[in-house]
Amino acid sequence: TLTADDINSGAEELVLRTHAVLNKDGTLEAELGLDPHSLRNMRLAYTVEQVGMPDFGPYTVHYVAHPILSGRTRYVCNTTIIDNQLQSENHILVEDFQFGKKMDITDAYNLPVRLAVGLMKDKDGNIDLKVPVEGDLDDPEYKVWPIVWQVLKNLVVKAVTAPAALIGRALGADEDDLKAVRFLALQETIGPRQEKPLNTLTRVVTEKPDLAIELVQTGDRQAEAEAYAIRTAKAAYYVDSTGHPIDTAVADLDELLEGLDIRSPAFLAWMDAQAGPSDAPIQRRCMQLIGETNAATEVERLWAVRRDLVTNYLSVEKELPAGSFLVRDRLDTDTIPTMGQPSFHVLYGVRDEVATQTP
Repeated sequence: TLTADDINSGAEELVLRTHAVLNKDGTLEAELGLDPHSLRNMRLAYTVEQVGMPDFGPYTVHYVAHPILSGRTRYVCNTTIIDNQLQSENHILVEDFQFGKKMDITDAYNLPVRLAVGLMKDKDGNIDLKVPVEGDLDDPEYKVWPIVWQVLKNLVVKAVTAPAALIGRALGADEDDLKAVRFLALQETIGPRQEKPLNTLTRVVTEKPDLAIELVQTGDRQAEAEAYAIRTAKAAYYVDSTGHPIDTAVADLDELLEGLDIRSPAFLAWMDAQAGPSDAPIQRRCMQLIGETNAATEVERLWAVRRDLVTNYLSVEKELPAGSFLVRDRLDTDTIPTMGQPSFHVLYGVRDEVATQTP
């Protein structure tokens, strides 16, 4: 239906209103206000409700190669045009939105839309977007809908390139906790510093069930092997110099050896007695004393221990469901840096696309 107020050229505004049913279930309520004296001035407000998202499936298949399986939307638009300068506020709420798997469509945009949808959903499974648009309608190059599409495309790209920032805002969580779980060199226990990000990641996969996480262990293996060689050499020096055997937990070992200076004359003299005098850096001499193979084997053991610690914490302690996470070591094909302290970098993916493990 279409209705209008009294049509009068002397009025300040001509108001048209319409109501329509869209695709059986959806509705449209719109109001258009026109300046009788100039078409360069107008306002438009409309609300579209309960429109099934699968109705837009042919468009999404064409543009992004993914069909829409489910979802209903509410779209509220408030637009004003003053002297052909457009200002538009668009509020989009989508409930129960699901993209299907990617199809083989030539020339479609290669956008990870399923991941973006999973990231943008709130704890209730809804996508709530506010999209402002403005522009000069006197500009012949200006087209409204390509601008809207570009804004939506930018939202998708921003979501998948900076997921920790997006999730952090949604959950009120520390962004750093969503990027990595960090350990100290030679650490083989989980402490509060690791529990905090792991608890945050538990919230992510619990409140965003479309998502899965990969925790990819990386770090400077050579630096950790060197740290092991130094600690082992210091422990041997402690036993030789004090005559007391070391009978303490690994967690207490660093504290026990903390005061030992590997550059002190006493330690250097002990090292000369063990391996002969050398001008090599003391770190290198410790490695030669302990053996590179032994140090590398210990680092491999530590990495396996930390993998198991993180896996067990998430699967047993936090009872995360099967298919919601994967703990693995860095692959050569990963772009994650290898330098730095031992860490599990967090990658986000769609739950049925990530090669996850069963707890």
